[in-house]
Amino acid sequence: MTRQLGESKWRERYSELSHQKRLFGPAYLDAYAPLVAGAIDFHTLMNPEKRVVRILVIGGGKGHFSKRMLPAIKNNLAEAENGAIIKVVESDVMPVVRHAAKPRVRADLFDLPFAEKSFDLIIGESVLHVGKPDELESFARQAERILTPGGMVLHLQDAVPEGWSDRKLTFADELPKEMQREEMAARDAAHNKLADAIVEHAQTAGFSAMKHPQLGITPLTDGRLRWFERLLKRNPRANTVGFMFGSQVTMNDPAVKPGSKQLVFTGYATVAVKGARAQDVIDHAYNLFARKR
Repeated sequence: MTRQLGESKWRERYSELSHQKRLFGPAYLDAYAPLVAGAIDFHTLMNPEKRVVRILVIGGGKGHFSKRMLPAIKNNLAEAENGAIIKVVESDVMPVVRHAAKPRVRADLFDLPFAEKSFDLIIGESVLHVGKPDELESFARQAERILTPGGMVLHLQDAVPEGWSDRKLTFADELPKEMQREEMAARDAAHNKLADAIVEHAQTAGFSAMKHPQLGITPLTDGRLRWFERLLKRNPRANTVGFMFGSQVTMNDPAVKPGSKQLVFTGYATVAVKGARAQDVIDHAYNLFARKR
C-alpha cells in the first residue's frame, strides 16, 4: 500500500484490510485494546488534572478504530474504573475516511496539519509501513510537536514476532494449501524491521520508545473457519489474507487450551512516550489488566 495508489486502489486495499480486521476481530481486540486502554490510564495517572484524552488516529481508513477498537478500549477503561472522556479525530490521506466517525480530517500522516500540543495519543493500525525512512523520521518529529507533555504514539502492526516461530503451528489441517509460506515469512521480517525503524526514529526525536510483541486469543468457531475459507476462494489476494490466517490462527502456547481451536492474532505494538519510559507504560497496562506477556 503506497500513497501513489489511485483512489480506486486505495478503496480496494481498505476493503481488504477491513475484511482482515473483521475476520480476526475478537483476537485482534484482545491483543491491542488492553494495551491502548492501559496507556490512556497511565497518561491520566501522570496528568491527574486531565479528564479529556484527545486521540489522533492516523491512516483511519474506513473508521475501524472508532467503530470497533474504541468500544473495546472504553470497556477496559471501565474495568479499570477510569472515567476519562475520550475524544477522537480520525485522519487519512484518502477520502475513504468519510465513512469514519466525526470529526475526521483528510491529511497525509507524514504532513500532519495540526497545532502544537493538540493531542495526547497518536494511534496507527498497520499504517507506517507506507513510509520511507526519511518520512518515518519526519513523522516522529511531527508527532513530538503535536503531542502534549507525556503524550504517546502507539503503532499496532500484525507480525509473527521474532523468536516466536518455535511456539507456532504455522498450518492447521483445515487450512487451505495455497497459502504462500515464503511471502508470509518475508512479510513478518519486514514488519519486524519496521517496528525497529519506528523505535529508532522515535528515540532520535526525543521519545522513550520500544516495540513489544502482542498476543490475542479467542475461540475459533466452525462458522468463522468457514468464513475464512469462503473469503480465500473469492478473494484474488488470498495470499495476503492467508498470511494472517495461516501464520497466526493456531499456536503452541500455554494460553491456548489443548485440543481446542483458537483464533490467535500476533503482532507488535510500538510504544513511544514523551517524558516517561515506554517500558513503564507497557508494564502498567499488563499489570492493570493482568495480561500475559
